Amino acid sequence: MLNIIPGKAKFVKDANYGETFTPNYFATAGYRFAMTEDISVLPSVMVQYWQPQLTGLHANIKLQYQDFLWIGGSYRFADLVGGYSGMIGVNVSNTFNISYAYEHASSSRLQTYTRGYT
Repeated sequence: MLNIIPGKAKFVKDANYGETFTPNYFATAGYRFAMTEDISVLPSVMVQYWQPQLTGLHANIKLQYQDFLWIGGSYRFADLVGGYSGMIGVNVSNTFNISYAYEHASSSRLQTYTRGYT
């Protein structure tokens, strides 16, 4: 959960751009399946609810080789901020990885700010 305590952003003067912030709720689930001894597939989903207007479903899948190298994709179903992304990464240790993701907006509202294509 983000923004547990709702409030007002004192540093924002324009009412069109985030004058207030409200709680943002997340629920997520996933599982790791071993395809072979070296390759695992990790599907996951996340449901997001943000008052007053955003409800979204994020569907993800990641293929991992020997707990070291991974590649994945994600799709976000949401009216206001829908989109898809591709990801790649390297696990440096159990708690640290280096990764890159590229996202493309599929909703017209988000494309206004990210200059994506329809």
